[in-house]
Amino acid sequence: MKIRLLICLFFIPLFAHSAQAPREKVQELVNLMNMDSVMDILDDQMENMTNTIAKQANLQPDERALFEEYQAGIQQIAKEALNWGSLEPQIVDLYAEHFNDKEIDDMIAFYQTETGQSVIRKMPAITQASMQMSMQMVQRAAPRLQAYSQEFAKKLQAKRNGTQ
Repeated sequence: MKIRLLICLFFIPLFAHSAQAPREKVQELVNLMNMDSVMDILDDQMENMTNTIAKQANLQPDERALFEEYQAGIQQIAKEALNWGSLEPQIVDLYAEHFNDKEIDDMIAFYQTETGQSVIRKMPAITQASMQMSMQMVQRAAPRLQAYSQEFAKKLQAKRNGTQ
């Protein structure tokens, strides 16, 4: 019995270690995939968001300078809060946690191919387009969601008031 326990204690660290990919390999994958370009997408989205705000606000010509100051402030906050230097170690940890050594090796091999490089080049545009599609779907559903939430709030208030 004690021998079995010792054998298990010896092999558990080996299995646990193989479950996670080494950080160095994950770092190589992250670099190969040009993941830092994600920050460019976020910058573009932030700019699009502030441009949408400007259109919705129906800014007057004399208000444009004030809005540009606001837009610059938003971009500065985003650059400080959403920077690759802060995100990269978290991405590496995430990949190391979810992919094993062989999977990371296979991804590295794939992304080194012509097809893999094509995926890397096209993925930012695909990601951005899919996010825009998702946002449009949410916007279309927003009135229904809001009405449903308001109805729930009325029912909850009635129940609390005892008037069901």
